[in-house]
Amino acid sequence: GEGPRICIGLRFGVMQSKVGLVSILKNFRVTLSSKTKLPLKIDVNSFIPTTEGGMWLNLERIGK
Repeated sequence: GEGPRICIGLRFGVMQSKVGLVSILKNFRVTLSSKTKLPLKIDVNSFIPTTEGGMWLNLERIGK
């Protein structure tokens, strides 16, 4: 269950994911690629909710 005694690795992993995402959003402009099929459709056969064909993104460095 959740609580103060939960695995410390879990909280550390979540924190690292957040730091990584913030770093990407701070340094890059993120746009949807033309390879992404619109409208997005959820793949109902997937265990984890994902889009059919994936979601392709373009990253363009900001500044520098």
